[in-house]
Amino acid sequence: MNEHDRGNLSFLLTATPEVIRDWAGKMDADDINYAQELLLAYADELREKSREILIEAELARNGEYSEAKSIL
Repeated sequence: MNEHDRGNLSFLLTATPEVIRDWAGKMDADDINYAQELLLAYADELREKSREILIEAELARNGEYSEAKSIL
């Protein structure tokens, strides 16, 4: 996702419901599909970050990092 996409995503995530309704009423099907693709890509990013955080927490809970630190 490039900076232009990130800017558009930011608009979609921070706009009020009224602004989104107004925007959607002025857009064509391609624009709506693009917005949906941005939101789906962002959802995928959030799921991946969530998985990474869960793995990190599990490793920390099991003491994996303490073993790694002692080796270093």
